Formats: sequence, C-alpha cells, structure tokens
Amino acid sequence: LGYAAGEMVNQRTPAHISDPLDVIARAVVLSRELGTSIPPGFETLVFKAARGIEDIYEMCFIRKDGSRLPAIVSVTALRDRDGRPAHRFSIVEDVTDRKRAEAAVHALNAELERRVAERTAALARYDRQVKAQAVVWEVERLRSKLSLTDEELRVYYSENKQKWSKPEQMKFQ
Repeated sequence: LGYAAGEMVNQRTPAHISDPLDVIARAVVLSRELGTSIPPGFETLVFKAARGIEDIYEMCFIRKDGSRLPAIVSVTALRDRDGRPAHRFSIVEDVTDRKRAEAAVHALNAELERRVAERTAALARYDRQVKAQAVVWEVERLRSKLSLTDEELRVYYSENKQKWSKPEQMKFQ
C-alpha cells in the first residue's frame, strides 16, 4: 500500500487506511447480523475474530498515494493453549483484476442490452412497414384480380375495414 513499517506499526490500524464508508457499512452489517451496536473503527474489522469467529468481507483500502485497493479480507483468531482467542490473523487478497473484469462484464451487458433494444425497435418498425405493404399488395391483388374500379374498391374496403386494420389477419392467396 506504500506505507513504511514505521508509518504503520503502533501508529495506524487497518481502519485508518480503509475507506471510511466501507468501515461504516461493515459496522452496520455486523450490528444487524449480531444484534448489537458496533461502532465504526478498528473493532468493526476484527469484531468476529476477537470472539473466535472467522470473518470474511470486502473492503477497499486507501494507498499512501490516495489510490484505492479493493480487497477481500479474511480475519481469524489464533488461540492460546486454553483455546481462547489470543491474536488475530488476517489475509488480504487484492481483487483489483476481478473488479476490472466485473466492470467490463457490466459494460458489455449494458452494450448488449442497448443493441438488443435497437434491434427490437428496428424489427418493430420493419414489421409495421411489412404490414402496411401487405395492405397495399392486397389492394393491388384485388384490383387486378377483380378488375375493381376505385368506387368498388372503396365499398369493398368499408365492408372489410376491421380485417384491414389488422393486416396480420389478412389471408394471401
């Protein structure tokens, strides 16, 4: 994270280099989960382990240069000879690459959804055009097949208006 040992040992806890909003969110989650009020801070990050319960959570650490390190933190208790939690052992896994991959997947999904919406709209427009053209083709077919005059065609249309307002119900021969 870019801190020298002298800047950390007996100077700072993991809570000092964690995203404050993550620490607060963790305190809220633990308080609800365990039914007790847990204030944000170092205790939040080791509360379960201090009671002998393994804890795994996601946290974002702040590097010395201000950049962020998303991580999965696993905290467990090391017990003394009598089985009581004596120390805590933490493993921090950098999940930067996983977060980038997740962001890329989200971006690709959004792009795919946009493309599907565009294609769906285009198909709906094409479908309306085809249905409108079907009406024109039916008019032309009737006109040529029956040699109808414009007046006879108007009468035929008025008698079949319902059918013509729903081109998908038209029968083509």
